[in-house]
Amino acid sequence: MHRPAKNIKKFPDKFSQMTLSPLGPLIFRLSLPAVVANIIGVVYNLTDTFYLGRIGTDAAAASGVVMPVMVLIQAFGLLFGAGAGNRISVLLGKKGY
Repeated sequence: MHRPAKNIKKFPDKFSQMTLSPLGPLIFRLSLPAVVANIIGVVYNLTDTFYLGRIGTDAAAASGVVMPVMVLIQAFGLLFGAGAGNRISVLLGKKGY
């Protein structure tokens, strides 16, 4: 069963929620998913490195080659993600959605 959000009467749409809510709780609420995603990524990379180190030197050497490629792929993904986020913010600010 769907339950409406607590502040639906206070902020009927996203624009008013982003412009009228207090800044501190808004930043915390919006940054929480990014922080959780980064923590999950770090735990994944540490676990991967641990198991590759236990397998042997060949796997660790392969990891040393593949890791920079993965970092480049993630960098391009973040580049386009940040650009799209900025573009969406500008459009929402202009109410051009």
